[in-house]
Amino acid sequence: MGKMERALNYNDSTPNLAEMASNPAFNESTKPVWYLVQCKPREGFKATEQLVQQGFHCFHPTCTQLRKIGTERRWVTESLFPYYLFVRIKPYQSLSKVKYTRGVTRIVGFDGSPYQVSPSLVTAVMRQCQVLDTAEPEDFKAGDRVLITEGCFKDLKAIFKERRTNDRVVLLLNLINKEQAITIDDATIEPYRES
Repeated sequence: MGKMERALNYNDSTPNLAEMASNPAFNESTKPVWYLVQCKPREGFKATEQLVQQGFHCFHPTCTQLRKIGTERRWVTESLFPYYLFVRIKPYQSLSKVKYTRGVTRIVGFDGSPYQVSPSLVTAVMRQCQVLDTAEPEDFKAGDRVLITEGCFKDLKAIFKERRTNDRVVLLLNLINKEQAITIDDATIEPYRES
């Protein structure tokens, strides 16, 4: 068989694109796939920015928390899972581009192969982040039992009496069989839940 005959036989046996697109196995291999990426310490936001600039779709799970910074309380956006983010990679995109992006440590995998994350898991995490971001900070009512989490009264139970300012509250603390009113920062208390 000559070269021309081999070329004709090869071209005749090649499936056309319409047949390939109707094949379910082909469609599965052309869908974007989610991967879990581990980032270097404190570089999750930078890694997300770098990956987006390269054309990747990223989801960095975050939540907004009210934190005390110095003498002020501020809303701060923090990673929900420090060091981790999700990247959706299309078949024509390179995994090695992700792996060697600034701020990325590795693509999480098993036995040397990157692990594909279920889209339903990523969607569930996205929903949970939305719930966390829309949740109002817990406000207390007079008579609520609270637990002090910081300072010299740490781990003591108290009764919420009133709010003095945006960030100061008055608690009733049982000391030497007598209730004493103390004023502390509201960031240092949480609802008391009996175990």
